[in-house]
Amino acid sequence: MHWSEQSKPNWLIWRYQGPAGWQWYASGLAPGQSDEAVDLEGNSDAQKVHFVQLEPIQTSRLRIYPVSWPYPQQLWPALRLEVFAAGPAFRGEGSMGILGRLRGISRSPHEFASGIGAMAFAAKGARAIRASLLERFFARYEFHCKYQVSCSDCESWTTQEVLDRAEEKQKALWQSGSLRLSYTESLGSPALLQKVYQNYRAKIAQERVRQNEASELPELYEELLESQPLPITACVPVEGIFAVMSQLLEEDDVVIVMTPAYQALYEIARSRGCQVLPWAPRYDERGFWDFRVSDFEALVEGLRQKQRLSMVVLNSPHNPTGAVLDQQDFDTISDLLQGLDQETGPVLFSDEMYSGIVRQAPSNVGKKNSIVLSGLSKPWGMPGLRMGWLLVENPSHFERIVMLRDFTTLCLPPHAEFLSTVALQDPEFFLERNREIARSNYELLQKFLLSLPDWFHPLNQHQQKPTVDWRASTVFARLKHPLGSIGASPPECLQSTTHLAEYLASEHQVCMIVSDFFEFEHPAVRFGIGLKSFPDSLEQLERALSSIKAKAA
Repeated sequence: MHWSEQSKPNWLIWRYQGPAGWQWYASGLAPGQSDEAVDLEGNSDAQKVHFVQLEPIQTSRLRIYPVSWPYPQQLWPALRLEVFAAGPAFRGEGSMGILGRLRGISRSPHEFASGIGAMAFAAKGARAIRASLLERFFARYEFHCKYQVSCSDCESWTTQEVLDRAEEKQKALWQSGSLRLSYTESLGSPALLQKVYQNYRAKIAQERVRQNEASELPELYEELLESQPLPITACVPVEGIFAVMSQLLEEDDVVIVMTPAYQALYEIARSRGCQVLPWAPRYDERGFWDFRVSDFEALVEGLRQKQRLSMVVLNSPHNPTGAVLDQQDFDTISDLLQGLDQETGPVLFSDEMYSGIVRQAPSNVGKKNSIVLSGLSKPWGMPGLRMGWLLVENPSHFERIVMLRDFTTLCLPPHAEFLSTVALQDPEFFLERNREIARSNYELLQKFLLSLPDWFHPLNQHQQKPTVDWRASTVFARLKHPLGSIGASPPECLQSTTHLAEYLASEHQVCMIVSDFFEFEHPAVRFGIGLKSFPDSLEQLERALSSIKAKAA
């Protein structure tokens, strides 16, 4: 935490949520002053506020970092610490301004002290991006566990299998070995962008007809054959999320996000000081997650005349629930946003990374102020190419996004572009196999959940609207609480879904993603049903859960 020589604070204020027993060092309060450990009292409601007077303060930097860890690592994500520095220079009319803030706990004293844990801010409202709970768990276990029950990507293809679908001239270029390891065009090669566009052309035409209330679809479609009316840039998929939110959001903006969600879809907005409002699904005991547009409309109506809505983040097919919005849902949401009495309408950011798993998948492409993100990582089975793209309706949005890419990847590898272009020439070949794998695994998963009634609620996510040919590569099965129906004195591995995931990975070689990693309060497991190995992994999970029950008996 830093401040200038002219505007030093005279109070340090913190609010802590979590168990008692943690200790923190506050260093740098004054030159020569010895570091002192501070005991933070646990507060389940996080309402108690602690004050430390800093006068006289002689330094411009303060570090706070943990020095004792009385609770298992699995609990760290559940803890919260907010730190404020305040003084006359920061005091507003009747309120105390904020110089710096911390939310979240770092993984080690070293990380915390070095700033990765989010302690160095100099501007009001600034926050560091917290660690991705899901990705940090995957980093530790995904490539060390034999059994994967939660991967969101589908069965991958080999390089040769992709090349087998190439045109003869493409095969000749690859086999000649003359494809150079040089820089590529920053937006992506023209051949790649053309193939991306061709896969959206019909949907763009349909949206143009809908907006104009016209019936000239055949004529319009022919017109679009030779043109590219939407700006497109290739990108690494998560880079696309980062670029959109970093460039188009500002402090105090209001963002509506479908939740639970992949953390990047809300964390980047949160780190920029935005107010993130969740659009949560309804759930019934049949095991069906339902994002009701009426709930979204109520959220927007609650903001009307009070706050300006800056962005809506949609994700369909939805990770982790597997819920799918149909085209009418997309149209209703878009029309509602366009009807808001705002000088500039909200950005409609549509994460459609999973859309290929659904035949004739709905899309927001071409809608006013829409930005569509998709790529080859999920149902396409090609995550190693790191290939994604953004289709941006508003040219000014596009310019701001590609400006940031000059400071990130800049361009993508030529071999990744080449193989992606080949894949996009034959989408149904690459998608249909994985749709069938997911369909078969979903039926198997339903039987598995019914066979373990002490652990899981049933799952019936396929009970979708008749307007969608439902498929998904991820589904979200509710866990019964207490876990395993063991209530009185559960073993440590059942104290939270994080505990359960850590235990299964370390003791049974099962890598399983749970609701805690989505910061979702209801115990649940994300099952990834797109891999051929999924049946074997389910068998191992069943053995592991049975052993937990046996030991607890």
